[in-house]
Amino acid sequence: MRNRRGSMLVMAAVVLTALLGVAALAIDTAYLMHTRSELQSIADAAALAGASGLTISRNEARRRAIEYAAENKALGQSFTLSGSDVEIGLWNDASQTFGTSAGAPNSVRVNVTLTGSAAPQLFFGKIFGVDRSPVSARAISSLGSRNIILAFDRSNSMNDDGASPPQPLTDTKAAAAAFMDFVDSFPVVGDLAGLTLYNETAERVWFSSSRDQITSDFDEVKRHIQAIDFEPGSTGHTNIAQALRRSWDTLNNDGSNRSLWVVVLLSDGKTNTTLWGSPGNALRQNSSGEWYLPENNRAERDAYREAVRLKDRGVILYTISLGSLTNKELMQEMADITGGKHYEAPTTAQLDDIFIEISERIPVILVK
Repeated sequence: MRNRRGSMLVMAAVVLTALLGVAALAIDTAYLMHTRSELQSIADAAALAGASGLTISRNEARRRAIEYAAENKALGQSFTLSGSDVEIGLWNDASQTFGTSAGAPNSVRVNVTLTGSAAPQLFFGKIFGVDRSPVSARAISSLGSRNIILAFDRSNSMNDDGASPPQPLTDTKAAAAAFMDFVDSFPVVGDLAGLTLYNETAERVWFSSSRDQITSDFDEVKRHIQAIDFEPGSTGHTNIAQALRRSWDTLNNDGSNRSLWVVVLLSDGKTNTTLWGSPGNALRQNSSGEWYLPENNRAERDAYREAVRLKDRGVILYTISLGSLTNKELMQEMADITGGKHYEAPTTAQLDDIFIEISERIPVILVK
């Protein structure tokens, strides 16, 4: 036993040395992981900002990426991207790959690296002859696709001003067709469009090119828009609730789950028909000849509930009020509840501007 005296002290020294080595490695590893997390945040922000500029130009995409990267820090200092760190190209969602292309791009890849003297200096690595360790991060951001349904009022009130050709129907059709051109001017794989036509009832349009109710053939959508006319025998009632329900049915049945779902509702009159067509809320005239809706308007209640239904399913609703009879308060509420926006468009020029604004709201998502 006397010969073994002090042996535990030796063992403790050996174990303590090993523990200190493990602790040193853990500290350096944690430091590198923290630095990489900072770089990943820089790459993510730069890629998202860069992709948001793709609808303008490649140079704008690169400028935004560099600008947003500089607003983030790594190792306590602002990070500067070079032009070669930002790649513009195409993201293939099916194969999950990024490639460069001279055609219209849809994605931005950002590479962020700290090497050489810029690499983080280790606390204990130098004991083992390693003073610094390179760290890098990468992010790819892509323009998300949009599935857009135009819910188009074709009630007789769309000819209220007595002009020839009928207005506001004619101007609205022209602006809606131009809208499809604006959407098509920023080509994104997965963009789809559809039409819902409504008066006292609503129906969805079938497209021959896709044999579906939502299509990537925007030219065919335009042809259907240009062919819109008043429904023969229409009573002039407006069923907004059913228009929203039918639009949701199209997105739910044929839309892409990876796309942003949007409904653009155009209406020139107050909703005066309940979801399933009850006529109990028809417009009436008072002794002064002014049109009004009776109290306890179930049609408005149904329309509001359908907007809530869209919101619960992640659909964004944009509403466009045409003319003086529209219930702008309801149109505003329905858009707001879904995170969309309400527009008043009494002129052709304003319709064009509205559709341009909507078409430019392309979602940007990190894909890798």
